[in-house]
Amino acid sequence: MRSSRKLAAGLADASLAALGTFLAGIVAVRELDTRALAVYAVLFSATVLGMLLPRQLHYVPAQLGANLEADLRSPLVGRDARRARIVSAGTFLIAVASGLSLVGSAPVAVCLGMGLMAGLYAVVSPLQDHIRAALHLVDRHVSAAMCSVVLAATVGLGTVFGLTHHGAPGLELLPFGALFAGNVLSIAVGVLLLRGAPRHHDYVQQPLPDRTRLLFSEVAVQGAWFACNYAILLVLGGAVLAHLEAARVVASPITILTAALVTFMGPAVLRKLRATPDNPHGPRRDVLLVSGMVAVGGALYIGVLALFGPVVSAILNKPLDLALASARIGEYVIEGVSTVVTLVVFAMGRTRLALGNSVVAGGVGFVGTLALAVPLGPFALPAAQTLGMAARLVSSATGMERGTKASAPEPEPAVA
Repeated sequence: MRSSRKLAAGLADASLAALGTFLAGIVAVRELDTRALAVYAVLFSATVLGMLLPRQLHYVPAQLGANLEADLRSPLVGRDARRARIVSAGTFLIAVASGLSLVGSAPVAVCLGMGLMAGLYAVVSPLQDHIRAALHLVDRHVSAAMCSVVLAATVGLGTVFGLTHHGAPGLELLPFGALFAGNVLSIAVGVLLLRGAPRHHDYVQQPLPDRTRLLFSEVAVQGAWFACNYAILLVLGGAVLAHLEAARVVASPITILTAALVTFMGPAVLRKLRATPDNPHGPRRDVLLVSGMVAVGGALYIGVLALFGPVVSAILNKPLDLALASARIGEYVIEGVSTVVTLVVFAMGRTRLALGNSVVAGGVGFVGTLALAVPLGPFALPAAQTLGMAARLVSSATGMERGTKASAPEPEPAVA
């Protein structure tokens, strides 16, 4: 496949996959009352946190192992799913427990029902991501995009249902329920499209200590986001958290852009690191390209929101807070760039550095949110998270430069 078609398919895949989450967020902002939207905000951050368990302990290491050891071969997704079943159960329990912990801020039925749906979604979403990644690894980019079409179309149907049944009983289950159904259908299509692909049977995952560092490097960041949402709920109340969630949904296209670029360019960067580990220019150029595209995309998107604010307000059925949305866009730009650099640092074998940087970022984000909550109100979270991600970015970029100037990666390799 030509590189232009690969780029188009890769961008379409990641964009459509994230579009499903975006549409679910639109339904939540439009149709849920303030209390239910605050519950949705906490549960969404809880699912992102819980999904790290199977993703970082099993699926991402399998992708790295297959990709670093051979070209155009798929990991064994069935075997990987079986290995991840125990931690996937933990993912489900995290979401349900988060829902139950919110009883008191919303009715019990709402908290339990949304928690159960969020847990089901959190179990299947990492597997769907893994199957799409496997399709990309064997150069079946269009097939991966087809999986995302199924996901986006299913959630889109749920969105139409929500918009046409305003006030219907049980509507609070729709956002996570549509995401769960869309991921299940997408997995079924992905398994069919992966049939006949060359498999890599002998890839070796990173040792458990390295996989644990990979897990905690993201737990530190996403756990801080979950804790910050909870802190905002307790300190400033559900109305403020609901307002923040609306701004997050508006800003989320920047995370879609970052995911699309990483999905397409990530495998190429890893292959460059494998082929020329002492080349100081290979990963740097790719990282600068992705970073520049994310930054420009963020600036352009703020301009679009400024021009079409009334349209966005009509879509959300709520007034657009342009200042808060811009703050969250800036937060996601810095987070996206720092995530790209951190992935390269981890792939170079510098797992301790990646973990340390993420712990610092999470700590700064959480402590900063608590310290700034009263004086800054809802702006405390994006301000503190931006500071934390900026610290991770600077340290990771410095570590990447030092690593690429060395004659070889650190003695502790990313893949055994």
